[in-house]
Amino acid sequence: MKILHINSSDKGGAGIAALRLHRAMLSQEIDSCFMSLDNEINDGIHYVRFNTKKEELVKPKQPLLTLRNYLSEKIKGTYSKDLIEFEKNVISHKKKYKVYYNQENYEIFSTPFSNYDLTESEAYKQADVIHLHWVAGYLDYPSFFENNKKPVVWTIHDENPFRGGFHYKADELRNQGNLKELDLYYKQVKYNAISKQRDLVIVSPSKWLAEEAKQSEVFKERKVISIYNTLDTTVFKPLTKKFSRDFFNLPQEASVFMFASQNIENKRKGFDLLLSIIKKNRNNQNIYFLVVGKKNNELTQPNVVFTGPISDERIMAMAYSASDFFVLPSREDNLPNTMLESIACGTPVISFPIGDTKEIIEDSGCGLLASNISSDALETKMNVGHDKNHFLSKDAIAKFAFENFDNVNIIKYKELYLTL
Repeated sequence: MKILHINSSDKGGAGIAALRLHRAMLSQEIDSCFMSLDNEINDGIHYVRFNTKKEELVKPKQPLLTLRNYLSEKIKGTYSKDLIEFEKNVISHKKKYKVYYNQENYEIFSTPFSNYDLTESEAYKQADVIHLHWVAGYLDYPSFFENNKKPVVWTIHDENPFRGGFHYKADELRNQGNLKELDLYYKQVKYNAISKQRDLVIVSPSKWLAEEAKQSEVFKERKVISIYNTLDTTVFKPLTKKFSRDFFNLPQEASVFMFASQNIENKRKGFDLLLSIIKKNRNNQNIYFLVVGKKNNELTQPNVVFTGPISDERIMAMAYSASDFFVLPSREDNLPNTMLESIACGTPVISFPIGDTKEIIEDSGCGLLASNISSDALETKMNVGHDKNHFLSKDAIAKFAFENFDNVNIIKYKELYLTL
């Protein structure tokens, strides 16, 4: 049984989660292949980069100025009209396949169209089961589901597969005016395309997102199940705090709060809510903040350590181990890798009561939840966090991660593949 994982990129939260699942399957002797547009993290094992565009979707040809067209232009002006139509088609083509990013109004608005025919790749032809992940800008919904005759498992990493162009509900609600019509059109395109797929099971890493998918128009008649993302608990595990703090030049006696995000400026990730707390503690040498990600230029103070982006998982494990708490102030999120990694390293999480975070932290003893999504509520829990009685021990927190997120849990996927 050959499995093909498809993700638009090998970077970002979804890319990392998909790659981890692929590698975990290889470790369990499941014939797995990973395909994406890029391969920056390529380890050379069953990894395919496929970016061959469909011929029929290349931009329209510009009309040539022939003698016939020249004479026609002089009499009827038809050549000018053809040029105008050509320019319109070029603009339409660019818009159709573009994925838009706009941090002011929304995080991302993506199209269900693509000029890649994934069914033409050799990896697709050899696979028995197609496992989709985050496929915005890569999967052409209409042609893929029209041509595909193989069973599909789709692990959804946000809400985009069952929404229109937006990836989270809040962005959709904030942009009802300027993008509503296009968003509804995209949703209908997805519904029409996916309705042609016979064997399809939707997998959500969190129960919250699974419920959202079940209630959506696109997936309401599909089987939707929940399986947690996996990670390697031989890498993400509790490490010596003294060594880890020395590595990041952190004082041994201070309380250290950690934050990590691929894009600190992403409003959904909520760094702005933590930022006001950091500024309040500018002169407090008993509290330090370890921030992983692109540097925020407006914040320079002695008790903040910016690491820049970290791609090495072993160094990330040291960052979690150096910290007393991991702060996850996301306004919306679907089972972020950082939360699983922190728990696997025995570091408790302080977060908001949003879907998946609430699901895992509320009753596990692996962290604390603020009463509402605000800087004040977050600060209250950070202050309470100094009392270690609110959490399980470091080893017990790591044990919870092993029991729920370790690579051996991919057996659930294997069982699912066999049913298809």
